[in-house]
Amino acid sequence: MVLKPRIPAPDWFGGGNEAKAAKCIKFRAPRRGGKDPWFDRKQADDCVEFCNGDADGRVCPLRHACLEWAVINNEATGIWGGMHPHDRRNIRFARKEDPYLEITWHPPTPKIPDLDEDDFLLEDDEDEDELLV
Repeated sequence: MVLKPRIPAPDWFGGGNEAKAAKCIKFRAPRRGGKDPWFDRKQADDCVEFCNGDADGRVCPLRHACLEWAVINNEATGIWGGMHPHDRRNIRFARKEDPYLEITWHPPTPKIPDLDEDDFLLEDDEDEDELLV
């Protein structure tokens, strides 16, 4: 979670123009214990496909701005800019070597390698108990 952003967030609502708004704003987290699909490990691939236009043929108009915001602000969890957390982490590590490296989207890796618990929010209390042991 970003406490103090390094850059301001993009206008997720596209200034009132639905064609320029982020596609993810149409999917709000369910109330009362529901999981936000953008931060749920089980729905991650579906969210990536939706953002990248694989599901409906329309790439999110804010995909690049969202990815740039997440990388610069070190957003470590969830799906941002159509990429898994480990893909964004790789971009951040590459930028440590070259701080002026342009942030560019690339297709997500086909399989999530060595997923850490920190990549996604905890799914339930049992997972938290396992981490404390």
